[in-house]
Amino acid sequence: MAPQIRQRFSHGPDDTTRAVTSVFRKRYSRPAYARREYRFRNIVIGLQETNHGRYSWTRRDWQRTRKVVVAGGWLGDHKVFTPVFNYLDRERFTWIFVDPRGYGKSRKIAGKHTLKEAAGDIVGLSKSLRLGKFHFVGHSMMGMVAQYLCARHGSRLKSAVGVTPVPATGAPMEGDALALFSNAWRVPANRGTICAITTGNRNTREWEKFMVKASLASTTRDAFKDYFHMWSETNFSAEMPGIATPFLAITGEHDQGVPTDYVKATIMEWMPNAQLHVMANAGHYPMMETPVQFVTVIEAFLAKNS
Repeated sequence: MAPQIRQRFSHGPDDTTRAVTSVFRKRYSRPAYARREYRFRNIVIGLQETNHGRYSWTRRDWQRTRKVVVAGGWLGDHKVFTPVFNYLDRERFTWIFVDPRGYGKSRKIAGKHTLKEAAGDIVGLSKSLRLGKFHFVGHSMMGMVAQYLCARHGSRLKSAVGVTPVPATGAPMEGDALALFSNAWRVPANRGTICAITTGNRNTREWEKFMVKASLASTTRDAFKDYFHMWSETNFSAEMPGIATPFLAITGEHDQGVPTDYVKATIMEWMPNAQLHVMANAGHYPMMETPVQFVTVIEAFLAKNS
């Protein structure tokens, strides 16, 4: 039988706990794993419950597998990881894909859209599910959240992976770059231009249009605007030197948004147990551009640090 954990989703006085748990309460008339989007055993999207209030994995799966919480980046929700689903190891790991407030499954949850809030919701989720120590994988701005979790909540982590991660310095901009990024919340075409630039202007125009459409469908304007200020202006780099949590920084060979040299000069200098992997033939979206290699690299790191 699957574990009965409905009681962990009761609404408490803490706004963070209330928000992070309420998004995972939706029920369907048939088990979630029978739906096309949720057929992958041990891949949990939004933590959808079955009609009996029980999850679609077995008790044995839940207890024996290593838990990995995964979050997408600024332009969209967890669906950026869809290309890797077929290649994930579901015997050794349970993959829990979540969205920050204002995005995807959390689209209707209000929030301040700050670094502290995003990290607090991940911690709240881990407490609600009694994950114990877990792995965290964050893309782009959520790679910054990964560093924050290491700095403020390192005792809860087995390891963290930053996929093309914005360093803890933030990414301050000026001039044309600032205009392009800061107005992307109201100018959809800017989002496509950002996708093209951060992948080295190498990919088909159809992919760019797909990314714009997916971004508009999965983000609210307020959250998108607020998260830009979060990842571009927040600086907690003073807390990072000496942080010992095992950390894998994945950069893209063609990423002009978070270049490898930037990561070398920051994360790799700060964290004594950090490793760097430069993904060949990829830019800012290696989970989409090179999905098989992406999974291979991450799972090797997670297995080593489990």
